[in-house]
Parts: sequence; C-alpha cells; structure tokens
Amino acid sequence: MIIPSASTLASDNMPKTCWSRIRRFHNVAFVKTLLCKLHDVPRGQEKNVQKQAEQLRYCLIQAKEYYDAAQSVSLATKPVLMYYSIMSLALAEILLKHDGRSSLDKAPGENAHHGLRFHIDPPEIAGDQALHNIAQRFRATPLIKNKGKRFGTFELWHISSRELPILGELVGISSIGTTTKRHALIMNATDRSLPKLPASGVTLLDCLRYMPSTYSFLGYNNIIPYIVRAKIQLTVNDSAHQNTYNIVIHPDNASVLETFYEQIKIHPSNMYDINITELPSGLILGFTSTKDNVIRFTFPSSSTWTIDEVRFLAREYSLNEFGLFYVALYIAGNYARYYPDRWLADVDRAVPIALAIGELITQSEQRIPLLALSELSRNYFVAE
Repeated sequence: MIIPSASTLASDNMPKTCWSRIRRFHNVAFVKTLLCKLHDVPRGQEKNVQKQAEQLRYCLIQAKEYYDAAQSVSLATKPVLMYYSIMSLALAEILLKHDGRSSLDKAPGENAHHGLRFHIDPPEIAGDQALHNIAQRFRATPLIKNKGKRFGTFELWHISSRELPILGELVGISSIGTTTKRHALIMNATDRSLPKLPASGVTLLDCLRYMPSTYSFLGYNNIIPYIVRAKIQLTVNDSAHQNTYNIVIHPDNASVLETFYEQIKIHPSNMYDINITELPSGLILGFTSTKDNVIRFTFPSSSTWTIDEVRFLAREYSLNEFGLFYVALYIAGNYARYYPDRWLADVDRAVPIALAIGELITQSEQRIPLLALSELSRNYFVAE
C-alpha cells in the first residue's frame, strides 16, 4: 500500500500542525469509512472494522501522550518515551494497512513482543569513545523463531512498509505555450516490500548513516553519511507530449556517489536516451520520455527533504525514514532504560553517544509527526 500522492505543507510549528491534523483519525466513523474503502471490506464486517478504527484511535492518543511527556523531561528518559511514541504510531499504521488479523486483540498471540532484540557488543564498553566506534556496538536484531519465521510488532509494521514517493518541481508547458511552476509528485514509489532486516540486525551507526536528518551532524563527527542529495525537476510539455527529467546530483563523497550510481537502474533499451553531464563531483542526468519511447528507470529509496532537495539512500536498504527512526529509537530507548547508570553518566559528561542520541531525539520530534501524518493520510507531506 504505497502513498499515491504528495504535496507541500507550510507551518511555523510543523510538529504541532501535524499532530493537529492527525486528530482527524481520532474520528472513528471517518476511519471506519476509510478502512472499508482501503480494504474493500465486504458487507457484514462493519462491526470488526468499527473495532479496528477504535483501536487505531487509542494508539494515536497514546502516541501523542508519550510524545508530550517526552517534551517535559530531560534526555535521561526522553529516548524511552520517544520510542513508545513511535511504536504506538507503528501500531496505528498496522491497523490502517492490515486486515483484522492484525488488530490489537488478534495479533498479540504470537506477536506480543517488540519484534526486536537489543545488543551491546561487547557488553562492557566506555561511553566516551569516538561516535563511530561506539555507535556500531549498539545493535537491534529481528526476532526470529527456530523455523525462520519473524514475529512481533516491528515485523508486522515492516511487512507493510514501503518506500516514499518523490516531490519535486513540476514545470508545465501548455499547448498554447504558457508555462507554470509548482511542486508536485514527480516519481512514484514501487508497491513492493522493503528488503528484510538482516538476521544480524542493524547498528545505531547504520541508522544514523542512512537517516536523512542526521546528514549534517555526522559530518561534524567525521562520519560519512550514506545519503546522496539531489534536485529533481520534471517538465511536462503538453503540445510535444514529452516528459523531461533533469536530476542534479550534488557533490559529495566519491565512494558514496559511486555506490549510488551503481544502484540506478535503466532499462537496456533506454541506455542511449540518457544524457549524462559529469561534474567535478556529482553529475546531471537528463532524459525525455514520450508516449512512443517511455524511459524506464529506478532509483534507490529517498526522502524529499525540502521542496528543493531530495535525499537518496546510497543503496537499497531495509528501512524507510520512519523505520530508521523506529529502530534507532528502539536502540536508544533500551540503552537508556536498561543501562541507566551508564546512560546517565554519558549524558552528564556529554560524550559522543549521548550527543548523537540527543540529535536523534531532536530530529525525531520534528520528523515523526510529519511522516505519521503522511502514512495515515496516504499523502506525502513535505515542509515548504
């Protein structure tokens, strides 16, 4: 179930605006109608849909209360509260995207678990190490039974998670030659499951490197992000029946750019239809698609960071932006909850891992409400 549309959202206080709009999904009658439409529910199942709509409402209420509680405490307990907030939002997504078998009273049988396990390897490590060294020691692994079956809340969320569409500048040239410019959906996501989380799990360092919002923070800590920045423009010429794409890849680390280029897939029949302009670092891709010559291509997953910047993952990955926050907050929350002596000492001394988790919390407070609103609304909102 992909998000089929995208639009901009202007606000001086984006989290407050998003949470306010999420309240629409507290309306049980509205959500019931939405669920029936999304899942083509047959007659006679309205009572079960009503229950699922009520459960979704309760999850959203809890998510907001955990979020609000996190705003009134220090970093000592913020990671725990923010994790439970995003997990409640993940449950709301499950209730929206799945059928009644994943309702709160049906799923707990074999899924009454977070679906992840927290590890520190080795258990005894000094928190004042460089961020690169310590963040790769914190790991979350998926919960897997003996026969290889995965279960738990995270798995239920993950099997219905999808990559995000891309919003960019859309230039329209009408049949009489007039030109308009606006920001709109210009690249659709594919409706396929993201790769499974590796059995070996992912580290906090992995999450930070693939997370669009920590791009600048990692640079300050001499860690290379696995993110590629770009600007995308689509020109639609009605009279010529042409769609022309112009994709500017911003300068960045040469190794990361090379990895990203290898992930771009273009159909063999279109290889000679692509114009490539190499820059000292980065490049410009240009191609025109017509009704007689449709250009077929795919890029790695991305997040539209602003109306003028898309942040691509350098390679295909198991998590979208919401999922990266989900797993990273699970790791941070478990460290804060089960190792309070070490965590509070880290916070008190402002060591690298505490600063990184503080940055993670700050970014999650801004981005999670926007991402949750997008999933519930089936419309990808991008801040103007």
